[in-house]
Amino acid sequence: NLNSPNKGLLSDSMTDVPVDTGAAARTPAVEGEGLTKAEEEELRAELTKVEEEIVTLHQVLALKRLGLSTLGGLKQHLSRSCHDVQAMMNSATFKLFEDQVGTIKFKAVGRNSSDNLPSSVGNGDKPLLDPTPF
Repeated sequence: NLNSPNKGLLSDSMTDVPVDTGAAARTPAVEGEGLTKAEEEELRAELTKVEEEIVTLHQVLALKRLGLSTLGGLKQHLSRSCHDVQAMMNSATFKLFEDQVGTIKFKAVGRNSSDNLPSSVGNGDKPLLDPTPF
């Protein structure tokens, strides 16, 4: 519909969709159909409007496809990032860092902490870590 709220909001750079907008101007009038000049002009004007609507619909479709591909790429990127973080958290380096932070926390807070740290931490055991940030 030419009265659509989206009319005029689309970028003019969306010209990669092939649409023949000159068909109305090249269509020869067929004599003997019984159309008056006014009826012929009215039909040509209506054909032009339909062709403009087709161009608009092609542009909207192209924008929707662009939006869907962008959304799919974002989803894939977030999934990959989540996988990378999980892999990093399972690495030996991260586990060593986590243990060292726990040891530092234990030394800073001491044995009188309300944490669930075992009393045998000084005997070489690794401290249990509190999953909440400190």
